[in-house]
Amino acid sequence: MKHRIAVLGLCLCLSISVGSQADGFFEDLGRFLGGAIDSVFATTFQYLEAARIRLAVDYTHPVTNSFARSCVKREHAGNYNIAQICDIWDTCNSNWVYISDPYAHFDRFFSASETINANLRGDCDDFAVLLAACIRAIGGTAVIMRERTQGVGHAYTCVYIGSDIDTASVNLRYVLHRYSLPIETVDSMWLFKFNAHPEWGCWMSLDWHAPHPGSPRWTNLDDIVDSKYMPTPSVLGLLNEPILQTPDPEEVMGIVQRSME
Repeated sequence: MKHRIAVLGLCLCLSISVGSQADGFFEDLGRFLGGAIDSVFATTFQYLEAARIRLAVDYTHPVTNSFARSCVKREHAGNYNIAQICDIWDTCNSNWVYISDPYAHFDRFFSASETINANLRGDCDDFAVLLAACIRAIGGTAVIMRERTQGVGHAYTCVYIGSDIDTASVNLRYVLHRYSLPIETVDSMWLFKFNAHPEWGCWMSLDWHAPHPGSPRWTNLDDIVDSKYMPTPSVLGLLNEPILQTPDPEEVMGIVQRSME
């Protein structure tokens, strides 16, 4: 009898132990599957968001292409240069009417041609898409930055201005000259470099609420909790990495010289 009680007690202990381990296993499995599903969902959402933005940058659309070329002033004709970039920024920025997105949790990225047809009305990501498309339409390279802090998100365009600081400096000096900015302004201008891609060189921000191209960042770097860049489409939108096109520094030096004569 004692032996039977001992055996039953042992079986009961084993069943409790096995049951506890099984519960722990299923809890771990549930956490793993939940994390995997969250990761797949997040990756899919980011891919779809990037695809929607790239489709919105319709730089080959006749409306977008014609608008971009019409922004460039006659005196800035020639090879792709920083003066043409500033012409586009000036036109879009001075005529921009900010209207918030009607979708609370899922941004609606209007295409550049739609924004042009709406007489330059939209929110920050619509402006970023418009600038990026116009820059691509005249032969330049741009990326769209999507960043957020704990309380707010923002989108803006950065334009490639040179593979090295010397080339970039020529283009920055033109910005100082064009907007009558003191030389000290260059210290506060945000010259963006991708740490993950140092070979990509130097980029200048083109934000819609800034007083001039190359303005300081929209918020303190320490406040940013998430930052993504989305190269605008190249070669029918198949490439993730941008084809880097440098604004011609010789063109802009000629433009400055002619303006001072």
